[in-house]
Amino acid sequence: MRDRVRVATGIYNRDLDEKVTQIRQQCGVAEGELTAEGLMEIEHAKVGFAAVKPGVDFSKYDQLMLLPVGMSFKKGSRQLSEGRLDDLRRYFHEEFQKELQEKGGYSLVSQAGPGVLLIRPGLANIDITVPPESGRDDVYVKEAGEVTLVVEFRDSESGELLARAADRRKVTSPGGAYESNPVTNVANTRRLFRQWASLLRERLDAAHELKAARQ
Repeated sequence: MRDRVRVATGIYNRDLDEKVTQIRQQCGVAEGELTAEGLMEIEHAKVGFAAVKPGVDFSKYDQLMLLPVGMSFKKGSRQLSEGRLDDLRRYFHEEFQKELQEKGGYSLVSQAGPGVLLIRPGLANIDITVPPESGRDDVYVKEAGEVTLVVEFRDSESGELLARAADRRKVTSPGGAYESNPVTNVANTRRLFRQWASLLRERLDAAHELKAARQ
């Protein structure tokens, strides 16, 4: 059976509420309906799409196994060199490591085991809109592009799929239009990665806090 959630996550745009209806019509996923994988779509104010296995307890995971981030570009978008792609992968991992390990106190491990949550992230439909670097620093832009984060959460031992989320955002500066150069573009990209990492940490923290309150 086709994985309908995976199809949906590739086209959702959080800035357009009508996309929700389009997704459900095209993919046959009604709000509250279980998917073929046993996930249920849930309302989430801070991300575009989220589906979770009913009854899953994330509080039992205090160690995280963060896999390298995958990347794919929107058709027709400007591509990046392997060096730039390596930089993006490194920035992504560094921001998630800072947020989850240093701020959240979660252990990042490299092997599966009890209490280890496997996180498989991907950056999809990357659409770069800033002009190629030419050595000039007098180009001003409102955004550097747009990208979708698609992330899966699995039990590291069994491989059971526990949740999937997706969110599409623009790479912007808090101050509006900004001077496009390597320094500012990197800073704004890292800020976006940090926002996503913070959302994940908040959700994990909430699961642990809820468990503690019930005890």
